[in-house]
Amino acid sequence: WNFVPNQNILAGVTYNRSKYDASSSPEAVRDISSTGYYLQHQYNDNGIHTQVGVRVEDNDWFGTHTVGQAAIRYQISPLTSIYTNIGTAFKAPTLEHLYGSYGYDFYSNPDLKPEESKSYEIGIDQKFNYGISAYLSGYYTDVKNLISYGAINGRTTYINLNKADMKGGEIG
Repeated sequence: WNFVPNQNILAGVTYNRSKYDASSSPEAVRDISSTGYYLQHQYNDNGIHTQVGVRVEDNDWFGTHTVGQAAIRYQISPLTSIYTNIGTAFKAPTLEHLYGSYGYDFYSNPDLKPEESKSYEIGIDQKFNYGISAYLSGYYTDVKNLISYGAINGRTTYINLNKADMKGGEIG
């Protein structure tokens, strides 16, 4: 909704339902649904571009979680801009992670917890002649309960890593 020429609001709802049936037994059927409600505001005027959003995720098995993000970009000149972003995230394990059937060497893990994270990014974009552009950015993400591969009692399975940090950058 463009309520004024340089600002808009986006709102929406998403729904996801998953069903996993590993065998003909009624006890083996698993069903999960998740509904997300989101609201986002954007501002674009005089070389300043901002975006702020919030999302509430209501998951049948893992409860309600609120995440958000904020970003700002400033046009230093008509061809150069700098930006920064900060955000949080929530990712529930899938039914495949929890109850999947993988064969002899790999096992599912019904005890997995959802991932939760915070991310930060900063960068610069530069446009040149003839449609050429360049960018440079750096980021840091802190994840709690990262879903990964590991071993429990000598069996390869999905596990939660208590804490994981991801740092990096991009140049192009």
